[in-house]
Amino acid sequence: MSTSRRRFIAGASALAVASTLPGCGGDGGEPQGGPGPSPSPDRGPEPEPWVPDGQLDLEAFAWGVQAGDVTDRAALISVRTLEASVDLTVVVASDQGWVEHEVRAGLQPVDGVLQLELTGLRPDTAYQLALHSSDGTRRSPAGRIRTAPSGEGSRRLVFGATSCLGTDNPGWESLQRLAEEQLDFVLLLGDTVYADGAVSLEDYRTHWRRALSTPSLRSLLASTSLIAIWDDHEVANNWTLGEGDALQDAVTPEQLSDALIAFREALPQRRGSGGSGLWRRLSWGPDLDLFLLDCRGERDGAQIVSEEQLAWITAELRASSATFKVVASSVHLTDHDALMGEAQAQDRWQGYPAQRDVLLEAAVEVPGVVVLTGDMHYGALQRVDPVDGPAAELREIAAGPAGSGLFLVEALAALRGEVPPQYEILVEDWSSCLCVLDPGLGTLTVSFIADDGSVIDTSVLQLSEPAV
Repeated sequence: MSTSRRRFIAGASALAVASTLPGCGGDGGEPQGGPGPSPSPDRGPEPEPWVPDGQLDLEAFAWGVQAGDVTDRAALISVRTLEASVDLTVVVASDQGWVEHEVRAGLQPVDGVLQLELTGLRPDTAYQLALHSSDGTRRSPAGRIRTAPSGEGSRRLVFGATSCLGTDNPGWESLQRLAEEQLDFVLLLGDTVYADGAVSLEDYRTHWRRALSTPSLRSLLASTSLIAIWDDHEVANNWTLGEGDALQDAVTPEQLSDALIAFREALPQRRGSGGSGLWRRLSWGPDLDLFLLDCRGERDGAQIVSEEQLAWITAELRASSATFKVVASSVHLTDHDALMGEAQAQDRWQGYPAQRDVLLEAAVEVPGVVVLTGDMHYGALQRVDPVDGPAAELREIAAGPAGSGLFLVEALAALRGEVPPQYEILVEDWSSCLCVLDPGLGTLTVSFIADDGSVIDTSVLQLSEPAV
């Protein structure tokens, strides 16, 4: 399963590659093989990128513009700047190009961070925004967002996913490849920073400033909106409140609060209705519900999540009428016994079998569910149970790592003599994922994108029945 043998496209758009796969129907016509289900249309074209007035200032605006948890009508914005006062300009795509939507003058950052919400937006529409110095001569990079579709009509949805932005591969070039795809949004699945050793709010902010000023991440977050969850390293390695041990770093409540403040400043996100406030649902029109879990902040003994969060996710999955249900979990749901036994099982759902069973029971009851995860430093398309297990048809996509030290999963499989059949794709390389959801066909196409833009591997999953 050498990645070099599976890597088959270089220098071409990964989205263009995905649209040529069986069942993707990127041209909007009938799939090859004669009449059958019709693929959903692509979204409408957008104007060429907007170039705001003023000189780009990558000193005062070194950290770009971040937009998060976009809905059909609103977007959360966060900007770091050295400026004491800034003006915001928002433009909207139209048949005539980019036209002014909103201007806000005299905005005052707090501790160098400006956070606000854009409201009154139109569904399924492209917007761009930029910040200017108060005299209008200097500006930030422009940021692009696409609002979610409304409850009417279906189209293909295109999003990216990644995790684990460590320093073994510090350029994170697969993020730059995603930035070239004009995504609907990107999922950041945890360990976006490695803040191990941080103890104060300023310590955590320093880690986030370093990450957001990295060109590839800055480009990605300028190109689309983000949807983020955290794992452990946004706080500390395998952290726990109170006393730690050889495997868990102890953190204080004050340290945890500071880490959370810095996390929310850097990656704007809506507050969930319960518990830690990090678990929440976002909807992208009638075809996609995203369920964002917090698998770190509520651990307690035999629980990887609180009972409140577990009841919420199971009820929400069963109630969702969306064609696709994406569950974002920072740690793997997969039972890895066939590949690595119980090694470090307490750091993933496998080590919490009672709660895992409850979640799986709900996930297999409804169509269209897929899990996206990070954490373990290899890419994969894997069945969450062995092929003869009760949840064998539920797939999990492990996205990333973009930069952290690689887990030699292919070498481990070779030592065992074979790759267990529940692992359909294994990627032992730095990468990110490009995902295309087609409601008309009921498919998800996932491609693993390397730093050089090549497609390491790809697969089409039939998640739900084709539309009639």
